[in-house]
Amino acid sequence: MKHIRIIAPSSVTLEPQKKLAEMVEFLKSHQFEVSVLDDIFVAPPLPFYANIREIRLKQFQDALLAPEVDIIWAFRGGYGAAEIAIPAMDIIPAGKKIMIGFSDITVLHLLFNQHYKMLSIHGPVLTSLLDKHPSTIGKIQDILNGQKQSIKLNPQNDAAKANMSGELVGGNLTMLASMIGT
Repeated sequence: MKHIRIIAPSSVTLEPQKKLAEMVEFLKSHQFEVSVLDDIFVAPPLPFYANIREIRLKQFQDALLAPEVDIIWAFRGGYGAAEIAIPAMDIIPAGKKIMIGFSDITVLHLLFNQHYKMLSIHGPVLTSLLDKHPSTIGKIQDILNGQKQSIKLNPQNDAAKANMSGELVGGNLTMLASMIGT
């Protein structure tokens, strides 16, 4: 059974504890072991963040250092993950892990892929998975279980009709552009 650690490296949502409880139950119903640190959200809530930067970094670090954690899944995107990326470069993860999320979580994908040399899935953050894309969990489970995934692309011009191969990297283009040279 794969172990997911839910982290909130970015922003928060209305009724975060209620949403979190729903997410934990949803993931458990799909045969995942789930853990969350008690201080995932600050009270009273901050205007833009799930918690102060130091606590968001501590949660990310704890997930990276916990040998039982296989998957680190972002609660929500929004603003804030970039603040913890540079200090997280000094962390040496305990084993291979996979990061899942999108939006500003892109900065953590770059950290995972380029610095830690670990895999990531540019997929739904948990608030989006639960609210908008619950059927996506099956595809994510297939990927995590090593089932081959393929994407059929239709060439839009002659140059694109050539045989090509490469690594497909997902991410938020605004975040990728802002990280150039970083």
